[in-house]
Amino acid sequence: MGLHIVGMLVCSADSEANQNSGSSSVSQPPSQVGSDAATRGLPDQQKTYRWCPDAIQKQQTVDEWVVSLFSGLKATDIMLAVFTVMLVWVGHKQADISDRQADIAERAIIGVDRPFVFVEVGDPGFEIRWIESSQTQVFSGRRFELRVVNYGQTPGILTRFEYNITTAIRGEIGNPIDSKTISGRALPAGIVVTQDKPFSENTTMNSVLTSRQKDAVANFRESVWLIGFVRYDDLLGGNYISGFAQVYDPVGMRFVIRGDETYNYARKEKADEIPAPPSRE
Repeated sequence: MGLHIVGMLVCSADSEANQNSGSSSVSQPPSQVGSDAATRGLPDQQKTYRWCPDAIQKQQTVDEWVVSLFSGLKATDIMLAVFTVMLVWVGHKQADISDRQADIAERAIIGVDRPFVFVEVGDPGFEIRWIESSQTQVFSGRRFELRVVNYGQTPGILTRFEYNITTAIRGEIGNPIDSKTISGRALPAGIVVTQDKPFSENTTMNSVLTSRQKDAVANFRESVWLIGFVRYDDLLGGNYISGFAQVYDPVGMRFVIRGDETYNYARKEKADEIPAPPSRE
């Protein structure tokens, strides 16, 4: 079809050139064979056209050139060309597969070797003493030590820290801190925790609890709770958060983990999931 169209265009161009020069041997454009009545209503592709001699000769020349081109190729040449195209296609596919495998391997390594940061109590900061002379129990406070430890294979960069030391009626639990609405207290840049380098904070229990709370704890009406979370990053910029809830055990004289996943959790965060810090920061 394409070759016939070329022939028609060439013929038409030659005809116009002949008409402009006034030549008597003008090749007429293709005309429909037969009367209009015989072909009226037929689709164009079913009508027969007469071609001018120049167009037919040029069309035959093009056809011969195409045939000679393909007849000159050997079967081995065609097979080599097809093989080359397939080789290029396979090469591109293998490159894509290699990229995906490298990405999966990198994420697997990060998942295994990423930092795992948790909060522990180094020193509970108080003890309950029995006073023989008054036959009473009293709350004896001292310095409370809180440690942020990393059990992962790579360093963790601490970014925000939020916790409360409070009391609750024995058998109950303190209120959780909603990490989805509270970003946490910002820490100075550059606080890095590793397996052998924890981060610690200290406070005085006597200044944290009121006299009423200390008396209730000393007489076992209330328990001391530590509740909060810590946010941290890995070396590749991943964001993580660990929540914790611990209660003081007067028998073991230490803090132990209590509470469900509302209090205790460890997960990765997306940057847009972290609440914005307060404007005062």
